[in-house]
Amino acid sequence: MNDKVQINDNTNLKFEIPFEAKTYLNQVELTVPYIYAHIIRKVNISLIVALLLLITGLLIFPNNEDLGILLIFISLIVLFNAYQKNKLYKRLKNAFMDVMQKNMFEKADGLKKGTFEFLPDKLRYTDDLTSSSISWTDFEGYKVVKSNLLMIVNQKKGNILIIGEKEIGTNNFKKVISFVEQHFK
Repeated sequence: MNDKVQINDNTNLKFEIPFEAKTYLNQVELTVPYIYAHIIRKVNISLIVALLLLITGLLIFPNNEDLGILLIFISLIVLFNAYQKNKLYKRLKNAFMDVMQKNMFEKADGLKKGTFEFLPDKLRYTDDLTSSSISWTDFEGYKVVKSNLLMIVNQKKGNILIIGEKEIGTNNFKKVISFVEQHFK
């Protein structure tokens, strides 16, 4: 839990969080399904289409063998396509995590802490290597996943900021969620 928390006028929250490699990698892994959501969506659609084609083929088969077999065959092709897309997702996820882990280890010596400052008009994030200030209107949205708040700036590019309950404590985490919810209504 973070000992360095500042709360100003209930409108600003500031958290200074020590860098921990394991926490960072766990949080990065939470972003993967959002970054590759388009592939996951294609896999799910393919699975639904394959299932519908298979069921339809099986139902039609007793009355029209040729059409039933054709639909069953097409469903197998669509199912194989879903399998290929799922393999692609897993390869991309592993490659992404490898790159993030490599980058983290290369920069780990320079990373000691990160600071989140929740201001009325923007979120300011600063660490030992970077600094950013993002207006609340520039965010696409937010999600709470496994006691982590994902603040999505650009989902497709993987520009997602994360702060976890483990890092700031339960009460502060609730305050942050409440603060962020007010800016997305």
